[in-house]
Amino acid sequence: MTLGSIYKKKGMYRLRGVGTAGDVARIQLFDGAFDSGFILKSIAITPETPSSSEEVWLRVLLNEEAHATTWDWSDPNEVAWAAWGIPINSRFGYFFDVDPDVIIVEDMYLDFSGDSGQVINYMIEMEKVKMSTWEGGFQIAKNNKGA
Repeated sequence: MTLGSIYKKKGMYRLRGVGTAGDVARIQLFDGAFDSGFILKSIAITPETPSSSEEVWLRVLLNEEAHATTWDWSDPNEVAWAAWGIPINSRFGYFFDVDPDVIIVEDMYLDFSGDSGQVINYMIEMEKVKMSTWEGGFQIAKNNKGA
């Protein structure tokens, strides 16, 4: 995975880069303090060549896990999803959703899916929020799978 750029403006952050289908990539967000975190605002993806008939999808995770091609919205570890060209790659189809109630204090993981080795562009927008250290600790406990 390549993190191409980070754009910051008044508490809003935009991350852009590319990943490879089959990879789970870590994006380090934790700054060592428990009094701030990030709320996901939007996520966008495209195949490297948008004019090709490709199907790509991505899920954002709070904790690292093995690559999977399925989504499970009952799993608290999954917090955002995006799909391009699904389910019929001959027609434009796009979907994305983020869980607006999750505050990410530690790192997040991007799970890229598509044809083997396919390059996928991504852009994620987040808002940095301040909170008390006990709220930050609570968010970490809540975000850890099985907690």
